[in-house]
Amino acid sequence: MEAVQFKQVYVFKYSPRPGTVAAETYVDDVTDAVKRDRKNELLALQDEISARRNQEFVGRTVTVLVDGPSPRNAARLCGRAEGQHMVIFDGSEDLRGRFVDVTIERATAAALYGAAIVGDAW
Repeated sequence: MEAVQFKQVYVFKYSPRPGTVAAETYVDDVTDAVKRDRKNELLALQDEISARRNQEFVGRTVTVLVDGPSPRNAARLCGRAEGQHMVIFDGSEDLRGRFVDVTIERATAAALYGAAIVGDAW
């Protein structure tokens, strides 16, 4: 994962699927506890990678297609920048469906946070 630097990953524990070669050939001999630990280790590593990659956006301006209110904070807007980066910022509901330039002020593993450049929506 370090070599590839995925933007994000989806991790699931193995479970036999009827009719597949794996289910018919291999015994699932890994305990649920080991599967959980491996999954958590991968997700923790991915969080570090995502946070590091997103940190590179701080100080940059990105163009965001506004989806609407943020699912976690309806007082803020949420949209996507190029590369499907989630961007959260303050703004009014009438920006939904429009492109807005946003200067990124901080980043987490999951999202970029910034301020819309006033008067620059198009």
